[in-house]
Amino acid sequence: MKHITRPGVRDAILFSRKPSDVKQWEKVHAEMPQMLMERSDHLAKTDEQLRQALQSCERLDKDLFLRVVYEWKFVKGKPRNALKKLLNSNSANAIEAAWRNAVNAVERYEANAAAASDDGICEAALDALCVLSGVGVATAAALLSLAYPKRFMFLDDEVIECLVHKKRTYTMKVYREVHTKCQRIAGTLGEAWSVDRVGRTIWTSARLSALGRLDDVSGSRIVRKDSDTQSTTDATSRASRKRKVKNEGTPSRASAIRRSTRRRS
Repeated sequence: MKHITRPGVRDAILFSRKPSDVKQWEKVHAEMPQMLMERSDHLAKTDEQLRQALQSCERLDKDLFLRVVYEWKFVKGKPRNALKKLLNSNSANAIEAAWRNAVNAVERYEANAAAASDDGICEAALDALCVLSGVGVATAAALLSLAYPKRFMFLDDEVIECLVHKKRTYTMKVYREVHTKCQRIAGTLGEAWSVDRVGRTIWTSARLSALGRLDDVSGSRIVRKDSDTQSTTDATSRASRKRKVKNEGTPSRASAIRRSTRRRS
């Protein structure tokens, strides 16, 4: 599993493969506020405040836009300070217009989805926000998941690595794959589960595992398959063999001459 870089993901993968155990998922989900506070003392409160603000937000002002990115996305995940200049360069009018277009896209999509019983992905809303400087699919998903948790989910690093078994990227293709898999899990867990709730629970399971608490919280032992641990051992052995060959190198010219002389004598 060379794609895994985030702590706790190996156990989160095993956890995500058991969506039939609803009680176990509910126990892990209940720990999410604590895991948010483990990242930052104020993150759980910020999470709640931003959800309330965005779910009743018709006009997204610049302060709220930046707060979502700086105080929520960059704190919950990895801070990407190189983007700050680009994010700050967006005008208040541009942010408001992009948000209005995203909201309109969601409303149109949901009207059509209701008629077609569709639980798919509203890519047009994500695209509407990606016109802003410094905003990619992950940031667009962060904003929309807080506003529409039944329709969108955030691309946490841990969730991507858990569900997409290749090097982590933040593209629309990856969002589609993660969203589709979370939607499938939500369908197994029941009506109370949305793609956002599934994603947040998987993230929580990884954080709990990183702290050595997943087994205690879930109420069952997460047992890794032999292949999960063996893959790391095999990779280490291969690297060791390569280093050995490199260090030994090829025989020196002097050694080759000595052997040749001995053979002739």
